[in-house]
Amino acid sequence: MSRAKVFNKLFEQEQPEFPNADELIIQVDNEQSLYKRKIEMYKNLTKKKKSGKYDSSLAPKLFAYLVEEAAKFGAKFWNEYNELSLPWNKIYTKEVRNQAAQELVARFESDYEDKAYDFMED
Repeated sequence: MSRAKVFNKLFEQEQPEFPNADELIIQVDNEQSLYKRKIEMYKNLTKKKKSGKYDSSLAPKLFAYLVEEAAKFGAKFWNEYNELSLPWNKIYTKEVRNQAAQELVARFESDYEDKAYDFMED
């Protein structure tokens, strides 16, 4: 589908609702390969927390890689459902991806405080 057709389809019909950060996080938790990567990141950050080298300002950069992969994965399904062919970075804007990465950091820190996973125990 050409870009002009995509543009016309967006404005002839009701505009599709673009996914938000929460939906992107759900994508991470529901896709097995992404979830496994998230757990590996949790383990890595847990080691850094225990050794005192954890820097919460750098954690969003780590999760940004995971969020980007989730956005690419989710965009395929979103385009198929809406019968469009928009690029993944237009569906999941940078702002949405940053929000998702920040939320993943907050969830990690909360999970660490609650010792939600066995590997987080002292």
